[in-house]
Amino acid sequence: MKSLQQGAATSVWASVRASADEVGGRYCEDCHVGPVVRDNDPMGPGVNHYAVDPAHAQALWAKSEELSAKKF
Repeated sequence: MKSLQQGAATSVWASVRASADEVGGRYCEDCHVGPVVRDNDPMGPGVNHYAVDPAHAQALWAKSEELSAKKF
């Protein structure tokens, strides 16, 4: 379990301390860019590969536009 300060630390780090080139569009955890992994333990480090897949992102965007009847 993390304290409020520990929980906020990565967001603060990504917005204030890290360079945009380092963190932009990437998954961050524990004040660093997390690794992309194939089979992630839910409590382990990193982000599953499918969560950052551009094809999945595009499909989600298209479905969101369809369901909301709005183009973004």
